[in-house]
Amino acid sequence: MLSHLSEESKQAAATTLVSASPRSPCSAVAPGLLRLLLTASPQPTSEEDLCPICYAHPISAVFRPCSHKSCKACINQHLMNNKDCFFCKATITGVDDFTKPASS
Repeated sequence: MLSHLSEESKQAAATTLVSASPRSPCSAVAPGLLRLLLTASPQPTSEEDLCPICYAHPISAVFRPCSHKSCKACINQHLMNNKDCFFCKATITGVDDFTKPASS
């Protein structure tokens, strides 16, 4: 199920805890993974830089082939049970790291 993820994403998904909490998908993330995601990603400078699913973490993942974006915690939690994009329902074939384009 997770064969299309990078090794880093597989490792992050493996440490993600499954929770029945009705709150955001990011609330079920293991504390160590959450700390890693928060320190590894630059803090968002505007609302547009926040994950459109949880609004708690910066965008850090891009889905292939549709190019929609979320934080790694949300996509890893989602991919535990599902293979389609949150937004357009396209089958996710891969997840890439998101790097924000440099401002000019």
